[in-house]
Amino acid sequence: MLEKLSQQRWRISCLLTGLILISYFGFLLLLGYQKEWMSKNLFPGCSLSIALGIGMIVLAWVSTGVYVWWANRYYDPAVAAFRKKDQE
Repeated sequence: MLEKLSQQRWRISCLLTGLILISYFGFLLLLGYQKEWMSKNLFPGCSLSIALGIGMIVLAWVSTGVYVWWANRYYDPAVAAFRKKDQE
């Protein structure tokens, strides 16, 4: 049971970390190779690069929230049940 729980935690952590890394390096590649496209103004004072940068920050918050939700809903109760079972 503990091994399965550890595998689930590893899987969700790798998935969310991969999502952040792919989006971050994609953002950096766009900044490096598509300067003209990234410098286009969406509206005065806000270019596409600023909007995508803000999106990166929001994505980090959302992925953290997803992990916290998952941990509170599945991981923490399973660990508590395992500890309770272990103490008996």
